Amino acid sequence: MRDTKFYFLTLVCLTLAFSAVGAQRDSVDVRIAFGSSDDYLKAKMESNASTLLTILKNAAHDKKEPKFPDNIMTEDTEMKIKEMWKSSRIECIYNEIRTNCLNTSYGDLQIRNIPVIFTAASEETKNEEISLNFNKQGLINDINITIKLHQYESIFGNSEVVEDIVNRNKILDFIEKFRTAYNCKDIEYLENVYSNNALIINAVERKIRQIPNSDQPLKSLGEKQYDFQVKSKAEYIAALKKVFKKNSFINIIFDSIEVLEHPGFENIYGVTLKQHWNSESYNDVGYLYLLIDCTKEYEMQVFVRAWSPDQLFDFNSFGDIKFHDSK
Repeated sequence: MRDTKFYFLTLVCLTLAFSAVGAQRDSVDVRIAFGSSDDYLKAKMESNASTLLTILKNAAHDKKEPKFPDNIMTEDTEMKIKEMWKSSRIECIYNEIRTNCLNTSYGDLQIRNIPVIFTAASEETKNEEISLNFNKQGLINDINITIKLHQYESIFGNSEVVEDIVNRNKILDFIEKFRTAYNCKDIEYLENVYSNNALIINAVERKIRQIPNSDQPLKSLGEKQYDFQVKSKAEYIAALKKVFKKNSFINIIFDSIEVLEHPGFENIYGVTLKQHWNSESYNDVGYLYLLIDCTKEYEMQVFVRAWSPDQLFDFNSFGDIKFHDSK
């Protein structure tokens, strides 16, 4: 429990450490207050983060494609940023950032909750926060849209078991990667993260009408009823590719996050997220339920993805699911 509280307080300090000063418009300066005892590595991370955020800020302001030097990030990260840029320009809000360094569950170093604007988003949803991960050489090796600070407590709760805390850290990383994959339309990541036997469910509220000229009201008028559309992984991915192709910009926001450990299966977690889906062709708000397997150290698997307009699903909804498939 002490580790969980320290982790959360560190994140509070991290966010409070941001400051905006009157530096020149085209420069972003990142300084890491604490979290790394290696001065050379810390300086490398600060330099690479400053360079990246400055380039993004200028490119967004000038409405041009960003061009990066070869020595600040991995090739995969550069490709990911360019895919994100296709959906929306990303502009760092502040010119000066004071932040802290954290260790991720996978051994990377990370600075997070960096305030940015996604220029293609609506006025209400354009303000976001991102994280930058670094390898042991100080190169940026991942970028993701982070969840808000207040949502950390809902993920870690009162967990005191070390293994559970480790798994919840993995789930935190996963949720942010998962959300970012939809926003930058990374179909390859999503294909890999869903189990081959994944169950995809979409609940649609059934519309019930009063019988014309009837003196007897329908008893079910006060009760919501749902139809459940079920798809295989292959069917879902095929449909998702069409959605990605149809929309140049997709912005998914998660809040009201709840993480519960399965009472009967080790390393299995149920995650409930209130999902705000925003795109050019469609917008909605509903509840996303994910049944996740944390068994593999570096590869999370989703066995169930169930969406509903109201909070309908939990562990009891999927008693017959078989975990640890052959993927």
